Amino acid sequence: MGEVERLLQEAETRRRVGGTAANERSNRSHCVLQIHIHSFAMTDPGPEEPPEGSESGSVGRDVKSTLAFVDLAGSERVARTAASGLRLQEARNINKSLLGLSQLVKALEKASITGGGGAAAQQQHLPYRDTKLTQLLQPSLSGAGRTVIICCVCLSDIYLEETARTLHFARSVRHIQLQPTPQVRTAALSMACVSTACESLGSRARLTAAAAAPAMGAPPPRLW
Repeated sequence: MGEVERLLQEAETRRRVGGTAANERSNRSHCVLQIHIHSFAMTDPGPEEPPEGSESGSVGRDVKSTLAFVDLAGSERVARTAASGLRLQEARNINKSLLGLSQLVKALEKASITGGGGAAAQQQHLPYRDTKLTQLLQPSLSGAGRTVIICCVCLSDIYLEETARTLHFARSVRHIQLQPTPQVRTAALSMACVSTACESLGSRARLTAAAAAPAMGAPPPRLW
């Protein structure tokens, strides 16, 4: 858990925040944190004949998962925020990516209503590649996982139009039917193979940590 907390804190430091005429502290980018979890377990195949290629009769169960935390910046009306220069470009990027997400959600809603869920969606063209945001969210919205979306609205009548669009988006999301399917690979493995895999993972982890250390103070990545 300590490593996860460290990653969450680092992701927070990379968030872009700036002031506009409408909000003194406004998110100027989306925040996407993805944690890739790779688990491996040895299981006993039972009294049956040991699998071919296994010296000790052990079977490896390989599971790869991705846990994604996404905090989307809200859409902006330039006339209200009086954005210009860099703030204007940030607003355009935010609105463009949110529009791409909205179009993807509508396509998924249509596939779920007309075809009954994930199987129909796989047979239709879905605009995952239209924006970098939808590309990052494809594993969460393609039917292979479980997704929870929380929509925030403002009660002020000044933002009535934005609130109506958000509620409409939430209604579309409710119609999407996902069919979570665990991606598990089972194979016969020898203990020598397992030992080699563990050493390889350890080496990769050490190299990744060494490469990331000098970059901790680097500036946040540019917006897409």
